[in-house]
Amino acid sequence: MGVIVPFTDDLDPLSPDQELVVAKLKSKLADAYRSEQSFRGELSVWLDRRAIPDALLFLKTDPELLYAYLTDITAVDRLNHRQPGEPRFEVVYILYSPTFNRRILVKVWVDEGESVQTATTLWRGANFMEQGFSHPVRSVPERGELSRALAGSATEDRVAQECL
Repeated sequence: MGVIVPFTDDLDPLSPDQELVVAKLKSKLADAYRSEQSFRGELSVWLDRRAIPDALLFLKTDPELLYAYLTDITAVDRLNHRQPGEPRFEVVYILYSPTFNRRILVKVWVDEGESVQTATTLWRGANFMEQGFSHPVRSVPERGELSRALAGSATEDRVAQECL
C-alpha cells in the first residue's frame, strides 16, 4: 500500500489567517517546523515531536492565535502507508480558537519506542484523551511524558499484569 495523501488538486492555498499562523510557528519553532497544508479549509502543520510542549503553549497563549481549546488528541498507525524510513505513527492534536473561530491540526510523527510529552500540563482534560489510544499505540503518563510505544504482545502482557 502507498502513502495516503490528498490529491494536489484538493489542497487549498493558505488563507491569510492560515499564513499568519504558519509564519508565527515558523518564527517561533525554526528547525522544529516541518511543513503545512490546507485541506478543505483545515490547516495542518507538521512539527518535530520534541517541539510539542513549546508549540502547544505558544498556540494556546499567543494573543494573535489563542488556540485555547484542545478538541482531541488522536493517533494514526501508518504501518502500510509510509515511505521507507518514515516513522510509523502520527499523533494529531486538534486545537480550536474560540476567539478567532479557527481550527488547527498539529501533527507529529513518532516511531516505535519513541515518546511525546504529555499535553496535561496545558489541558488537564488531555489525560483522558491520552489514555484513549488503543493497540498498537499505548499511552502511559510517566514522569510528565506520554509514552507512545508499539504495544507488542509482550508489552501488552506486562501492562495487563501491572493493572491487576
